[in-house]
Amino acid sequence: MSFYDHPRAGRPDWRKYIFAVAFASAAVVAALIERWLT
Repeated sequence: MSFYDHPRAGRPDWRKYIFAVAFASAAVVAALIERWLT
């Protein structure tokens, strides 16, 4: 999936978590802004 898809033993793939959290927060912010403007 990603170029750095080499999870090490005992270490979580924090890049996927950060990407998921950033995507979710961006979607929430976009929804809130859309609600504000209408």
